[in-house]
Amino acid sequence: MRKSHKNGVIITDLHLRDDIHPEYLEKQIETLTTIVTSKKFDYILILRGNHDTVTKTDTTNSVLELFNNVAEVVSDIKDIRLHHTDCTFIPHFEDEGIIANALKTAQNIVFGHFGIKGIHSTNGYAYDSFITTDHFPGKAYLGHIHKHQIHNEKVHVIGTQYTVNFGEANQDKFYYELRFNNDGSVDEYPKRLKHGIKHLNVHMHTLDKIYNQFNF
Repeated sequence: MRKSHKNGVIITDLHLRDDIHPEYLEKQIETLTTIVTSKKFDYILILRGNHDTVTKTDTTNSVLELFNNVAEVVSDIKDIRLHHTDCTFIPHFEDEGIIANALKTAQNIVFGHFGIKGIHSTNGYAYDSFITTDHFPGKAYLGHIHKHQIHNEKVHVIGTQYTVNFGEANQDKFYYELRFNNDGSVDEYPKRLKHGIKHLNVHMHTLDKIYNQFNF
């Protein structure tokens, strides 16, 4: 029997580092590994971001090219068919004009790593950009902004899979499971993280409760 769909998972803004705490990098990898092995996925999507580029000169050189032997690394704008779905991948560029031009001819589904006007950053301010939800031909799934949010039921900002500093303290974190259907459509399923790194701001009198809740 022909399978009616294929499954994918998106993780973004990995911010892998080992200079904060002796076990920080190991816990990051443990969180990401738990996500991508939670089901049998046909596609594992990691959006190339500003922290994955070699320079900020909008060349497409990426440190992710180290993984060319195990994955297709999309360093530049590219159309890719996933199952029966035509998608446009737009990695990070400092020049928003490059992104806007790519959106003019984009396929119905866009995967990107950039902000749009009106989305809210971790610190609460509204992101300033001339790119709006009207620029997208259909659904979009974005990295770059760390706070999970959805705009006009069309643009989904994935956010980070763990908090990366105390500016993100107490935030719920998400990853996305996707279903690529035979008719070319995509259904998304946001999944709240129940494990991984979490920065917390709490009152002193709640420490015992927090200690037990998170099993420190």
